[in-house]
Amino acid sequence: FALMEDTADLFLAACSNLSAGLPGAADEDDVGGWLPLSLAVRIIPVSKKDNTTICGRIVAFKSILAYKSIQICLGKPNDWEGRVGALLKDCPKGNDLNTTAHDSSKLSALKWRCIAVAEIGLSSIGELGDEITGNGPRFLSLVELVGLCVNASTTLFATDSAIQSSQLGDECSSQGLYGSVDDARRLCQFFEQLEGLCVQLKKKVTCVFIYPHLRRVKELLAFLAGHFRHCKTESGDAKRKSVQKSMDGWIVKEE
Repeated sequence: FALMEDTADLFLAACSNLSAGLPGAADEDDVGGWLPLSLAVRIIPVSKKDNTTICGRIVAFKSILAYKSIQICLGKPNDWEGRVGALLKDCPKGNDLNTTAHDSSKLSALKWRCIAVAEIGLSSIGELGDEITGNGPRFLSLVELVGLCVNASTTLFATDSAIQSSQLGDECSSQGLYGSVDDARRLCQFFEQLEGLCVQLKKKVTCVFIYPHLRRVKELLAFLAGHFRHCKTESGDAKRKSVQKSMDGWIVKEE
């Protein structure tokens, strides 16, 4: 796990502080070199042509790269770990990433950290104001990274759930993509918050016909809002199925 983190740092060092593109190119105004951060994360594949996951370790590496990139886009805030920890206080093993826990526990914690970091990324846009929204490439890269971070996280949840199902059989197979009902409940809250943040930010994005980056940001926020709404419904279904299964045990069927 430490090797993945070190490799991610090397990736980000190579992608940081790059110069803007040539005149007339889409990134000609990216003087801060923000767009290569989201590009570096986006090009890492997590599935094959048949939509099966390539490897849990590759997904984990992409997750690490995504949340570290968000941290860079936000200017590496001093209270970073405190904010992440506050969001993960109710999540099972959500803070194991910064301990001496076994790698398997850290991988489990990684999926939670990515969701929390995505929420911090969106909420920080409003807090930082023009520092983010006034920089089209930085704004676009950050919003795209949020989507990539959540996507990597849900892939990790699916991978983890599949492993548990194979180990526990029917006892776990009915719990769905997001594992236990407690996990689904907490994720539902995260997705609801993410959806709300996207809707709020989308309303504030103007001048889309003058600045192409802002047009892309607005379109991406609209897409992510719908995606998070779908994820919220999916995690909500996991809760309802668990409740239904529990109720079935109290019903006495007539012979």
